[in-house]
Amino acid sequence: MNKVKEKLKLTVRGTLEKPILEGNATLNNAIFSAQALPEKLTNVTGEIKFNFDKIVVENLQGNFSKGKLVAQGQIPVYDDQFIQIENPLSVTLDKLAVNLKGLYQGGVAGNVMIKGSALNPVISGNVNLDNGLVLLPENDTNTTIVSSKEIERVKAAKQMNNNENTRGKFNDLQLTLGKKVKVERPPIISIEATGNLNVNGTFSNPVPVGTLKLKKEESTYLLLSLI
Repeated sequence: MNKVKEKLKLTVRGTLEKPILEGNATLNNAIFSAQALPEKLTNVTGEIKFNFDKIVVENLQGNFSKGKLVAQGQIPVYDDQFIQIENPLSVTLDKLAVNLKGLYQGGVAGNVMIKGSALNPVISGNVNLDNGLVLLPENDTNTTIVSSKEIERVKAAKQMNNNENTRGKFNDLQLTLGKKVKVERPPIISIEATGNLNVNGTFSNPVPVGTLKLKKEESTYLLLSLI
């Protein structure tokens, strides 16, 4: 087992809603978790600086879900429009194998931007999915399938509850369904798909809108409409 080396110096002041953080953390082979991640990061190396109302991440790298994750940039500790951020926190996803319960299982790669704040993150960017399974919601969704010889635009619109008190949301997160990705809603649908989805909504209630091409046979394609 590798020896874990961590150096943490942190002073916390302020309130629960607006904590003031001062200090730094040097990580070497550490384990790290965050609200925006469904699993823990392992073998984490890098440096994190706590500059009062913002967190500065310097070349943070770690293993995540059988792949690699690299993060660098700044993010406010709490929501405040007056906190100046020069370099928003960006994360590179390299060949991850994720299991998001009830949403998606399979390969993930791409780049995402994390804005908002550490207490209330807002995720955008571009992510590619491959060799995976997209699970469609079973409730509050009307699914319609019609045959077509052409690739047409398919939109999915779902009314969000604006009063939902859930921290963390998606803001125009672009998902590309690549090779060997299936869309499934048992027992109605289980079919290979390609296309693009634009995801908004909260972490617990994502709202996808986009274009999907569903392949039923060698020369037959279906349109999937989620409302």
